[in-house]
Amino acid sequence: MSKRQKMLFSFVAIVILLFLSWRFLHTSGDTAPEAVVDRGEVTVSISVSGALEAASLSELGFPQPGRLSALLVEEGQVVETGELLATIGSSAAAADRARAVANLREAEANREALLNGLPLEERIVSSTTVEQARVAYENTIETETEKIAVAKASLYSTDLVARTTNPEEDTTAPIVSGSYNCEDDGSYQLDIYRSAANSGYSIRYSGLEEGVVEASFTQPVKLGECGLSLQFTSGDRYGGSEWSIDIPNLNSNTYSNRLRSLELTEQQAEANIEAAKYVYELAKDSAANQLASPRIEDLITANARVSAAQASVLLADAELEEKAIYAPFSGQIAKIHTAIGETTSESVIDLVANENFSLVARVPEIDIAKLSIGQNTEASFDAAANEQIAGEISFISPIATVIDGVSYFETTIRFNNQPDWFRDGLNADINVFLEKETDVLRLPNRFINKTTSGSYVYLKRGRNEVATTSISVTHVGSNGYSAISGINEGDIVIAR
Repeated sequence: MSKRQKMLFSFVAIVILLFLSWRFLHTSGDTAPEAVVDRGEVTVSISVSGALEAASLSELGFPQPGRLSALLVEEGQVVETGELLATIGSSAAAADRARAVANLREAEANREALLNGLPLEERIVSSTTVEQARVAYENTIETETEKIAVAKASLYSTDLVARTTNPEEDTTAPIVSGSYNCEDDGSYQLDIYRSAANSGYSIRYSGLEEGVVEASFTQPVKLGECGLSLQFTSGDRYGGSEWSIDIPNLNSNTYSNRLRSLELTEQQAEANIEAAKYVYELAKDSAANQLASPRIEDLITANARVSAAQASVLLADAELEEKAIYAPFSGQIAKIHTAIGETTSESVIDLVANENFSLVARVPEIDIAKLSIGQNTEASFDAAANEQIAGEISFISPIATVIDGVSYFETTIRFNNQPDWFRDGLNADINVFLEKETDVLRLPNRFINKTTSGSYVYLKRGRNEVATTSISVTHVGSNGYSAISGINEGDIVIAR
């Protein structure tokens, strides 16, 4: 091929390439995605999750009236959960309990010394001794498990009441009877509605169990399979009313005592089972290695002393159950209605939590440096997905909580206006606004192209005209938009 032919061939190739490029630039706007420059909101935020924590107000009193013998707090004092606030009758019951607790601690210490402090001597442990230890271990598990079940049933089934969720409800609360025999705690939500039942009403229940049963005014009606029943008061109109039953009843005057009894029973059960297991394992090891162990008779005696001391504590708790007021939650003493020596009434002490509802979120360490007190937030709750509740950050914990190797910081959010449907434990998705601009020119992020020298867009001039146009980006939002300048509202850009 001659030099002239080569030059002609190169010229034709360049012309074809230029034509194809022109064709692409003037036809791609017909099919490429488009966006219109508009005015709106551009936000930079992070998303976390959290749950509501509710403050409480409780009017505390004794189950039966009596003469106030001891008042251990004063108005304005801050108290902790389980703290003894007041007693009636003789103060000897409180002293008896303290003595019983001391005896229990001594019995536990003596048993621990027996398990860990006795010297080992060489001896042959017969198979009979090992079998005795095994039987004792299995019997201990069975006995202690039954004790825990009894204490838990007492906690979950005592003083159960139906509470209305409507402050204007004027019907008599349904009577709750039976014993709750399921494992989970929580609440029943009751929706009473008119139906073709003999009583004229049916109950739709949810929460711990779900189902529908007919209401009755004449006899208790079984509610689910966990042992509870309901009976309604004849003559009241229950249509459209809503009630809840909390398991256990945290507002019961006996709740704190029964909870402590359960915790003590569980602690002692764990200790007794561990001791019996230790004896069994040691007997097996001794039989195999001809090593001496503490005599099983001594360990059985030590366990018996611990059990007796435990029973004394439970008895003291029972004695105090009707004669003492304990703080059901941490808070501040708002009002004292009765002085020492006076006969008590229904309300002796008013206890109020220090705060109202607050939203507590766990923020991972990767985002914690972006947060500050006073930042605006927006929360969306599963209970009302269409509502966005505005708030602001009021507290950021300086102490991390480590979960699966990741540090989280509890962050508290307060609300200026709280909806009536707020409930303790409601889950929320939260946006924390780091930056927020309103009524700015904006464009979806996907239509903005970036280079090392700046940003640009493909601006549509006409049906088949597209121009590369430089723009300035002032904020890149996390809501999918960026705040821009350099083009006008209503301009159309395309994506490539």
